Amino acid sequence: MNSIAAPKPSAFIYRLVGTALVYYITAKLGQYLAIPPGFITPVYAPSGIAVAVLLCWGDQLAVGIWIAALIAAAWPLWVNTGNGAMSMVSGLGIATGSVLQALVGAWLLRRWVGADLLFQKAQNVFKFAGIELFSCMISPTLGAGTMLLCGLISPNNFLNSWITFWLGDYIGVLVIAPLLILMWLDRIATWQWLGQTFKSAQKNALDIASIARLLVHPDHSPETSRQFKQLREVGIWLVLISIVGIIAFGMAYPIEYMVVPLLVWAALRFGQRFTNYSILLVAGLALAGTIHGTSSFNRSTLNETLLLLQAFIGAITLMMLVLSAVIIEREQAKTSLEQANADLESKIEARTAELQLAKHYLEEQVQERTASLSQALAELTHTHESLKQAQLQLVQTEKMSSLGQLVAGVAHEINNPIGFIFGNITYTTAYTQDLLDLLELYQTTYDQPTPAIQAKLEEVDLEFLKADLPKTFSSMRAGADRVKQIVLSLRNFSRLDEAAFKPANIHEGIDNALVILDHQLKATNHRSAIQVVKTYGQIPLIECYVGQLNQVFMNILVNAIEAIAPDKQATRTNTSCHALAARTDRPGTKLFDILQTYSVPTIHIDTELQEKSVVIRIADNGPGMTEETLKNIFNPFFTTKPVGQGTGLGLSISYQIITERHQGTLQCHSVLDYGTEFIIQIPR
Repeated sequence: MNSIAAPKPSAFIYRLVGTALVYYITAKLGQYLAIPPGFITPVYAPSGIAVAVLLCWGDQLAVGIWIAALIAAAWPLWVNTGNGAMSMVSGLGIATGSVLQALVGAWLLRRWVGADLLFQKAQNVFKFAGIELFSCMISPTLGAGTMLLCGLISPNNFLNSWITFWLGDYIGVLVIAPLLILMWLDRIATWQWLGQTFKSAQKNALDIASIARLLVHPDHSPETSRQFKQLREVGIWLVLISIVGIIAFGMAYPIEYMVVPLLVWAALRFGQRFTNYSILLVAGLALAGTIHGTSSFNRSTLNETLLLLQAFIGAITLMMLVLSAVIIEREQAKTSLEQANADLESKIEARTAELQLAKHYLEEQVQERTASLSQALAELTHTHESLKQAQLQLVQTEKMSSLGQLVAGVAHEINNPIGFIFGNITYTTAYTQDLLDLLELYQTTYDQPTPAIQAKLEEVDLEFLKADLPKTFSSMRAGADRVKQIVLSLRNFSRLDEAAFKPANIHEGIDNALVILDHQLKATNHRSAIQVVKTYGQIPLIECYVGQLNQVFMNILVNAIEAIAPDKQATRTNTSCHALAARTDRPGTKLFDILQTYSVPTIHIDTELQEKSVVIRIADNGPGMTEETLKNIFNPFFTTKPVGQGTGLGLSISYQIITERHQGTLQCHSVLDYGTEFIIQIPR
């Protein structure tokens, strides 16, 4: 109801005249019911009527309210004082204040709440109470101020009069406005209820015997039974409220707040409209008892009596309005939830039917596709395994072939120059020594060299040359010998001429791999040198595929070197060793325990001859592996290196060579942050 349609001219006139009459009559009635009569009314009903009328019918009816308020205020003042001019001026101030108060209150309610939802939510009830609490200050300010200026009240009584008028207007708005606004919002149901009540009363008045029969032998139909129970409950409530009212407001016994449970009962059982009627009834009983001096609110002073009465009426009114709003919110939420539940059930039923049809169709499709997919999967699995084996074998063959070609080329290109170096370096060393001996003989014979010779001797530092030249030739011989050894190791490692299954020395294969990898074991700018510790056992020649077994050693050693972090330094301490010993996931091997005692990056190689097999252990004290990596370490194409830096086939091929070609076992043990150990076991 934020916007109100303009009524027809005739309807507007009826509303204007009716509003003025009702306002004037209730104002005069309030004066007759004042405490004492004709003085101060604690519940000024016209204030509530004005707010309700402007909120429901529009601000244009403010003219009728102003006229009625002017007459209701000026006439009694003129009669009591005999001063017509001052009475008229005071009446104008009171009337203007009453209209402005109603206009401001109605405007704020429309702007911030709206009449349609004014009493449907608890927060709106509090907004209504707060807005009217402040808007009701307008009328007493203008009215009491005008009366003060006209000399109708003294300055000493101004504040007391202002508070009395303010509370009277506020309580009147709290009690009367909600009742009228709710009747307007529910006007169709209200008129139907009044009409049914009148017809029922008329019918029952003509048939008292029917009422008696209904009370003694009630109709057992559900609707009639429900109505009778509700009527009986209302009757009990009226009896109880009457008893409490008589005791509290007729006998001045202080049990006035016993009406609160009865009002809560009404709010919970009979609805919001009945609750507002109940509030009006209780307020009327309290007001009547106070007027007659039989209420528990009557005190020795008028102000104290008014404050107690107004506080009681205001408290129960606000409490019941909030409770009714909370109940309505709960009912609306319940209705919405039930509707949502019903909609959801309907949708579920519809979707269930659709899903049942889809289920039958899909079951048929799945059965057909499952049969074909099972057959295709079996064929694909077989093809995949065959392709994987062929791919691994192709990679192995291609790598060994490339390595053999490389070794043959290196041997051919390097062996001849190395032979020349070895063949000539001995003679060069001897010739140089002869020249040095001859030079020394010259120095002995001619101990006084010429100035030119002396200058040359000082320039070339003859003594340094005589001492360093043998060292230079020795270094050249060592370098040439190193090159020769590398070429020999490459030839032994590839063993292209020994692809058959034949006896071989596995220690030579390990040593050849270490020679090839020697440059990777040296210190770099980012880590210290990796030491290699070898504890070889007494191992006889073993029947094996020499070239393939050498490849296994190479793959494992390369992985160990790459696993050791670049910044791996002397970080092993007794504390870390004890911490490893206490762990439950540590490998139970002696070599792994020994490896933890090293304080530098280390690769430990151990060989052992057992009764029916040869065991080769290669361990490092690198960072170790996670459980996930350890599970997939021998899977084809699995790698932890960045893309492009590894194929993931090295350890997979090694596993295949040991288990399939040599009928042995290849195991891997690793502990994160402590190291990794590979164990190769080959049957004798």
